[in-house]
Amino acid sequence: MSWHFQAVGKAAAVRKKVADEAASTAYTFSEPEKSMRSQAFATMDTALAAMPEASAVRINASGSQYVCSDPAGTFNTFKLEIEPLYGFVE
Repeated sequence: MSWHFQAVGKAAAVRKKVADEAASTAYTFSEPEKSMRSQAFATMDTALAAMPEASAVRINASGSQYVCSDPAGTFNTFKLEIEPLYGFVE
């Protein structure tokens, strides 16, 4: 399975969107992807909690898991980018 999360806005609003997505039960994931995704959302929350609420930020996160037969095993890809946006105008 694969997943993607993206949000752009003030840190407080993005943090709420992160919490809403983390709590969502719309999709089910297998291990270890389930734990990796959970850790990603916890990391996003920690980073956003440290930012001033009115600062602008962009978050892109994604991951996927697949089972391969040669070589045999489960493989995961994961990416997380948290970017403060300076010079943001409302």
